[in-house]
Amino acid sequence: MKTRFRTKMMDSRGFSLLELLTVIAIISILLAIGTASGRQWLDKYHVESQMRTLHTDLMATRARAMEKNRIHFVVLDTGVYQIIEDKNDSGDYDAGDNILETKTINYPPKTSSTITGYPVTLIMDARGLISTNTNSLISAASIPFDTRDTAPEYDCLQLYATRINIGRWDEKNCNPR
Repeated sequence: MKTRFRTKMMDSRGFSLLELLTVIAIISILLAIGTASGRQWLDKYHVESQMRTLHTDLMATRARAMEKNRIHFVVLDTGVYQIIEDKNDSGDYDAGDNILETKTINYPPKTSSTITGYPVTLIMDARGLISTNTNSLISAASIPFDTRDTAPEYDCLQLYATRINIGRWDEKNCNPR
């Protein structure tokens, strides 16, 4: 019995160097593929996260304007946006106003047929109606964002006087999701 056990142990010599290198090469290829697709997924996630955050902040600012019965402004620029409360009730964004939040935008807004330049000031009055810095109510305004070819589910804001939607930009319109 001892000889039989020794014979079996001698026959199983482990892995050859070629087998080990083949397994390592296969694992390396799978990791390279996984890293590339993981990076694309991460970029897409960051764009969508920014859009959700901005949408939530706009909705909260609108609700706060109605709750406080006071005009609020959102100044959207290419690298940052600010949420401002009209503390002195002047109806205009001026030195007497209170900046509530300032947030960085990693994927800046682009111009569209309705928004032609930045910064743009969105005005949310005490009734929750949204207008622009020209003091006209928004019938429909689209704000696309530069997503650097990541193809996220949503990459634009669709603004109306009474609604704020996020959507997918098709180079002409923001299609709400």
